[in-house]
Amino acid sequence: MGYSKRKRTAPHTAHLLIGGSRIPVFIFTERRRDCRVSVGKTGIRIRLASGISRDERDRHVRDLIGWAERQVREKGWPHPEPRRRYLNGELIRLAGETYRIDVAHSTRQRVSATLSEGHLLLSLPYDLDADERDEALSETVAKVCQRHFADWMYNRVHTLNTLHYGLPFENVRLKHNRSNWGSCSVAGNINLNVRLLLAPLEVLDYVIIHELAHLKHHNHSRAFWNLVRQAMPDYHRHVDWLRVHGAECIF
Repeated sequence: MGYSKRKRTAPHTAHLLIGGSRIPVFIFTERRRDCRVSVGKTGIRIRLASGISRDERDRHVRDLIGWAERQVREKGWPHPEPRRRYLNGELIRLAGETYRIDVAHSTRQRVSATLSEGHLLLSLPYDLDADERDEALSETVAKVCQRHFADWMYNRVHTLNTLHYGLPFENVRLKHNRSNWGSCSVAGNINLNVRLLLAPLEVLDYVIIHELAHLKHHNHSRAFWNLVRQAMPDYHRHVDWLRVHGAECIF
């Protein structure tokens, strides 16, 4: 039995920025009856029916991108996370301070990391291949930073809150994820992405102020942004930095 191959135009490519991830968006126009979207490891793929009008096309693209963005924010992007390469003698900035990376090999079977007096000390098993090494180091260093900077981050949130808002909050937690830079629960718990330690301090402060403002306004209304602007009039500059450079903040 013969079949008719579905024809499609060359894709239009764009990008969607979600939580510091720059996700490719491929838009295909095909000989098909419906329009659909999928989120995969290489990006977001939108498939449009070729017979629809420009207005229908724009509406479908808007709705499908909206659905894909909600999926990525809720479940994360299944693309393999890029990993930092930790090289002996290299310098890394964490919370505005410079640390020298010291790599040593060990007969122990696990990766370990320690932060001490301007040094990031890494111990690696001899038999790790490159992919295993990068993945293990990424998770290990992130966890060490979560523990090491937990009190530092709480104090920074407390200082900015006292300076600008004076609103009651509960806990401050550092998390390692790609879906967002921070969040604030209705119970007053503030979550911050540990990857912010790799950003300039003023960018980190913007995210903290953003989440502190959510203690009063659990939305992105005009009143919310006015509260952010009250504490940081040039906050747009830091939003732009995250959009351009956020994907570079990786462990």
